Amino acid sequence: MESYKLLALVQSGHAIETLEEFKAWVSGPLKDYFPHDMMLCAQGHMMSDEIHIKHLIAINYPEHFVSHLAKSMTLSVKDRIVLQRWLLESRAQIVDTPDAISKLSKLEQAEFAMLGRTNMAVYGCIDITGQAGSYFSFSNIPGSLTESHRCQLELIVPYLHQLLIRIHHQQRKKSDLPRSASIRLTERETQILQLMAAGMSNRAIAEMLSRSELTIQNHVHAILKKMGVPNRAAAVGAIPSISEISAPYS
Repeated sequence: MESYKLLALVQSGHAIETLEEFKAWVSGPLKDYFPHDMMLCAQGHMMSDEIHIKHLIAINYPEHFVSHLAKSMTLSVKDRIVLQRWLLESRAQIVDTPDAISKLSKLEQAEFAMLGRTNMAVYGCIDITGQAGSYFSFSNIPGSLTESHRCQLELIVPYLHQLLIRIHHQQRKKSDLPRSASIRLTERETQILQLMAAGMSNRAIAEMLSRSELTIQNHVHAILKKMGVPNRAAAVGAIPSISEISAPYS
């Protein structure tokens, strides 16, 4: 029965082409297969003791938390026990008891309290070089966590990783701009586009950058015009990697 459920889940993801469709799928079929309330995905590169994030997806996370993470676009491995264990053991990690929470770093314990987390399970995929990959965190998983949850995560996360890689590849192919093209944005516009990609609203970006919402709205309009796209979602999708955008002037 479990294998049929997994097969049905994978088949349901075949038609996904955009990040918005991916988010809807996570909140629908994936949630039915692996129940959870919150999901965070960070894709990027390992450099020293940090994960430098290129793509960030947050579902049901408070906007202020996403804003803080999007501002730095890094995850410190030395400050996160769960990350350390995952990288060391190459196994899904489960945090589901007060004792397990007490063994986390002060930063992780503070996040647990602030986010209202209960059960959490994390896993990721790293490429053969050990430098690039995806990290997934699922929180508020109902019931008591068991070895079955760990096995489920280790089965589905590689598919989630490949699904996102395929989405980024398809978006590059569909873009009117060649992959080597460089869009000339100001440093501020590049920063705002990066925050848009993290899912932040104009209001949240304005608060984080200490600017008026109207100012941010004007920047967004300028970004859309330069990229030749009709809306925010298209802007984020047209350039899957922020590194493909140049900011030669301020």
